[in-house]
Amino acid sequence: MVSEISGEIVRRMQGITGITITTPRSIYDVLHEIVSPFGDRVRTLTLSLKPEEVFLPLNPEDDQVSPHLETLKEKGTLSSEGKTLISAFLLRRLLEVAESRRLVVQLMLGVTRPIAGASPPDYALVEFNPSQLRYLTQVFARFREVNFDLLVADPLLHHASAVIAKNYQNVYLTGYWWYSLYPEVMNAILRLRPEMLPYTKVGAFFSDAYVADWMIGKIQLAKRVLWNVLSELVRAGFLDPELALEVAEATLKENQRRLYGL
Repeated sequence: MVSEISGEIVRRMQGITGITITTPRSIYDVLHEIVSPFGDRVRTLTLSLKPEEVFLPLNPEDDQVSPHLETLKEKGTLSSEGKTLISAFLLRRLLEVAESRRLVVQLMLGVTRPIAGASPPDYALVEFNPSQLRYLTQVFARFREVNFDLLVADPLLHHASAVIAKNYQNVYLTGYWWYSLYPEVMNAILRLRPEMLPYTKVGAFFSDAYVADWMIGKIQLAKRVLWNVLSELVRAGFLDPELALEVAEATLKENQRRLYGL
């Protein structure tokens, strides 16, 4: 809805909810209605943000959005300015829904897609845009009552995102997305995050599994790499064995249970 807003998506939103989108205010009603049927079972809203998206820091008012919304409904397409404003408006409204329902917002960062000639499901490229994190800090500051869980693909983002999690109480880091889920990259991430952050802000596993069977190997890999990293920290004298076990249990289970209210 946010990144790929189109006339077709507006029609689908109306069909799902039975609400006709006529004004910017009605978008808020539609978003609430989309989430409502899940009741207390829904725990998170997830957005995959492209590196080049620039609408994140914007905060448009209803009168700025209204003419572009009319154009979208009439023609099904938008100018780049119109798409930027409506995407920013949708993002803000979604975050307001998350805030009112106390939902965690997962942000998937560091992937651009599709890329020419690549085969699915790997039709993506990891890409780093430093400006995007700077834009996101404005979102984190504006919605301090919303907890954000960052799922990062590009290794270049991992240190920068850890710095952000250190600065913002409502920002957490979980696992390794897409091309970060390989032992060498995972090892560097799992070594860095506990060194920089309270371990209560770190999650050691995120699968992005397309099928349930994929979970088995990915979980075993995450446990093995975490074991190796914590063992190294114990041998180096940075952790004692009891604290290492505490970190393992927290990052593999307890942090997620607390963050997502499971």
